[in-house]
Parts: sequence; C-alpha cells; structure tokens
Amino acid sequence: MSKYEISRMTGGVIVALIGVAVALGGFQLRNGAPPSWPDVIAADTTVKSAAKGMVAVGVLLFTAGAAATLGIGWGYAAATSATAAFVLGAFWANYVLFGDIRLIHTGPNVLVGMLVVWLLWVGYSLSKSSGASL
Repeated sequence: MSKYEISRMTGGVIVALIGVAVALGGFQLRNGAPPSWPDVIAADTTVKSAAKGMVAVGVLLFTAGAAATLGIGWGYAAATSATAAFVLGAFWANYVLFGDIRLIHTGPNVLVGMLVVWLLWVGYSLSKSSGASL
C-alpha cells in the first residue's frame, strides 16, 4: 500500500467518522433541544428541522467518506464537497441553534476540513502523477 493510498483512505475514514458524529448529533436533537443542552436557544421546531438536516448531511458524509476510502472515482469530489458543505453549514447551524457561530466549534471544523481536503488531494491527485512526492 502506497503513502498515497494511505492518505486517501485516512481522509475518507475521517469524513465517514464525521458523518457518523453529525448524524448522531441529529438523532440527539430530533425531539427538540434536550434539557441537558441549556445553551440551545432556538425554538423546538427549528431544532427539529436542524436535526433532520444534520442526519441527512451525516449520511452524505458517511457515504462520501466510504467512497473515498474505497478509492471509487467519484469519492474525491463527493468527500471534498460534503466536507465543504459541512464546514460551511456548521457556521449557520451554530448561529441558528446557539445564537453565535461558536468559534470553539467552527474553528476546529475548518482546520479538520482543510486537513481532510489535503489528505484526499494527496491520495487522489498525487498518486496519479508521475514522480510526485509528499
């Protein structure tokens, strides 16, 4: 297994795991804001709508991550697009649910998103180039 395959697979696994985490968060919010999350300021109907969106994004992330891990041709585009949608959507979701973009949450999303896109780029693009190196 080459370092490019390892890079692609690592990026794909991270995307898939993010998908699982996002979907689980959506399931936690499916009945509205739980009492254990007092910082959620949105109305229950808004929380329930956001929860449905989170589950959908989680499924997309998991599927795209699995495709990238397996090296399927469309996996790169799907995983990078889903990661970008997740990162951008997190700003909106944090603002809607908590009334603030919460840099402590969105900042790491941006950093992990950049890492994932780089890993996938290395795994898909550089492996097809002759003589490319990390």
